[in-house]
Amino acid sequence: MKKTWKLKGAAVMAMLLCAMTGMTGWSAQNYVHDNGSVAYLNTGAAISSGELVDLGNRYGVAVADIASNATGTVRTDGIWKFKRATTNAITAGTDVYYSDADTVTESSTADTYVGQCATSVDVVTELTNSAGDVVEFIEVDLNAPQREVVVGLDVLAPDGDGTSLTGVALDTEVWGAADVTIGDIAGGQLITTNTIAMQDIGGSAKSDYALIRVWISESEYGAASTNNIEALTLSTGTAVATETANADYWYVTSSAGAAVATITATAAGTNYLNVSVGANITSEAIVLTE
Repeated sequence: MKKTWKLKGAAVMAMLLCAMTGMTGWSAQNYVHDNGSVAYLNTGAAISSGELVDLGNRYGVAVADIASNATGTVRTDGIWKFKRATTNAITAGTDVYYSDADTVTESSTADTYVGQCATSVDVVTELTNSAGDVVEFIEVDLNAPQREVVVGLDVLAPDGDGTSLTGVALDTEVWGAADVTIGDIAGGQLITTNTIAMQDIGGSAKSDYALIRVWISESEYGAASTNNIEALTLSTGTAVATETANADYWYVTSSAGAAVATITATAAGTNYLNVSVGANITSEAIVLTE
């Protein structure tokens, strides 16, 4: 005998609600609604449906008329059609900006980004017909993310030799290896005063603060060691951290990109003064003699 189950109205409604919203496993009580729209309190003049609304850090589109001092719904995403401000051709993906409440332009102005052209439009001679009606429109992907630009350089357009981007020379903008000059040994004292100067990757002096690591080792590019070393003292800049006392320090150069490393040894021998600037390391031998 086939059994059937009868559910009361409230139970049926609950099951349907769960099925439609997918909320069967939710316990959160602070969900409001899907993103893409905001409730906007219009403190200015009346806004007509379809008009752009300045939300402070982005634009939205009123989905219905919003009277002055009333609250209405404003969409912040989607593809929308607006009047064109110019007769120029605009290709898909081009950023477009606010011109007036129902018109956009490809001419950039600060803090007026609306979105990106969704469908290319051709050059036209007129934006209106003989009756004065607007006949040229553009579809806009509202608030589409803009392409990021790194430190003002177009990373998609390097020059042929790879040393510059869109006319900006990288060899003067990027830190290179430090220039380390080993000083003379103070007579009978086993003390040497050495200069450290910052350079760009082109090998020219670079004047700016730089975070460097300075250490003494027993071999070229070797690990920090105090063997044969009484003291390593850095000056002209600012101390940051000590890895190994008298052997290994983090340091910030002066604003001129310079530092001085004074080394006092305990006996004659050869040690190495190492300086790292980012991934660039310089290692210079110090031959200490009495």
